[in-house]
Amino acid sequence: MPLQIPLICVKDKQAFRKAEGTLRRIGNPAQLARELSGSGTRLLHVIDLDANRGQATNMDIYNSLTYFINVEVECSAKKDTMDRLFRLKARIVLELPCKLDLSEFKKNERLLVGSFGKEYDGDAAGVHDVIIKDADDAAVKRFAKLGKRIIVFESDYGKLETGNRKLVWGVIKPF
Repeated sequence: MPLQIPLICVKDKQAFRKAEGTLRRIGNPAQLARELSGSGTRLLHVIDLDANRGQATNMDIYNSLTYFINVEVECSAKKDTMDRLFRLKARIVLELPCKLDLSEFKKNERLLVGSFGKEYDGDAAGVHDVIIKDADDAAVKRFAKLGKRIIVFESDYGKLETGNRKLVWGVIKPF
């Protein structure tokens, strides 16, 4: 069974769940991380809605989150934001292809996660893990051969052939 990875959104220092395109407030992100950690969750996927708009308003909460649980943060690819997250040992999710030269972050490669759709034809160089949006069997096989740890969304996991499900390291699911 792959690692189960709950997905939350963070905006204005609050945690939200996204249901049918609408954000629903679920509370304090640190308290949520503590509860998830206590129930055995090892990794939390965070979409930082403020950081995606270039605002660093939530950076202080990641220190609290990473105290309780491993976190991967989906945010814009800005070097200063990335440096702050690296210092906290948070994983950073970058949309591929990325405008940044990822070889510059070689010492932190294990904290870099590439995210892309099945139309992506690169090899995800410079990232340790990959999140495949709209994952299919061919994409899972291709990135497994490249030695990447594969993460897919719950909605795609069930569509994969049984053998390819075994290649999946983690499944992102709505909280």
